[in-house]
Amino acid sequence: MTGAVQVMAGGRPIPGPYTQESRGKWLSRLLQAQAHIRRNGPTDVQKIELITLDELQEIRRIWVMDKHELEDCLPRIYEEATDERYPGRPLDDNLVLGESEMRELASLCEEDRLHYELTRELLSLTLQQRSSGRRAKLNEKLEKAFARHFYDDREDALARAQALADERKRRSDEREGRMNAETEDAGSRR
Repeated sequence: MTGAVQVMAGGRPIPGPYTQESRGKWLSRLLQAQAHIRRNGPTDVQKIELITLDELQEIRRIWVMDKHELEDCLPRIYEEATDERYPGRPLDDNLVLGESEMRELASLCEEDRLHYELTRELLSLTLQQRSSGRRAKLNEKLEKAFARHFYDDREDALARAQALADERKRRSDEREGRMNAETEDAGSRR
């Protein structure tokens, strides 16, 4: 969630949180299952809620406000999966950027997903700061955004993570070597 890339011993990357695309697919499958049961199930389960409207609203809030996914794609996913209009209330009347503007931004960034996500997050932070009127911790949030997205690509992120892991291992080995030497030295003085 912090954007830090970590590797296991042996250099395999530790999987991070699900991608935006994966989360959308999982939500779509859940909503499709719910819609199928409601349409085709016995009458006693036709009002089943596999996921509540409140839960959908909270997922939507997390995606847009916390994860800075300005596309606000949850209503579209809901409508495509259920063939019904999304019943939730608007997330924020001040959201001036939406899915079409984010598609335009993505096309400007071409295939560079990291820079697209950085630009999107910076826009989101700016909009959030503007609507709250407070600058508290804005610099800290901006620094974290740049730290999450400063890699050139996946290979660069993995190489940097491996270099950090190698450096930690080297330092640990040095400490262990010093402790062993001190223990041997103390034992020989007895």
